[in-house]
Amino acid sequence: MSVITREDLEELGVEGVQEDAQVEKLNEMLAERIGLAVAAELDDAGLEELKAAVAEGKDLMEFAKTKFANLDDIVRDETDIFLADLVGGEISVDKN
Repeated sequence: MSVITREDLEELGVEGVQEDAQVEKLNEMLAERIGLAVAAELDDAGLEELKAAVAEGKDLMEFAKTKFANLDDIVRDETDIFLADLVGGEISVDKN
């Protein structure tokens, strides 16, 4: 999965992210967004499989790879949207 680094943020001109914990929070927010995008693509049977995978402690990205040939595209698109929202001030490490 795509990981946002402090260097990425500096390149984009995002200011105010100084601590590793803030970068980690942004990556958690991105992972949640990607998870929601993947879940939105699933039918009811797929959602049940996802719930079972979560209950069994399976790696969700591995699960998603078995369901979506275009997972890399979904991740890339959601990362691009997330970064644009971050640069535009729509989201910050302080907001959910």
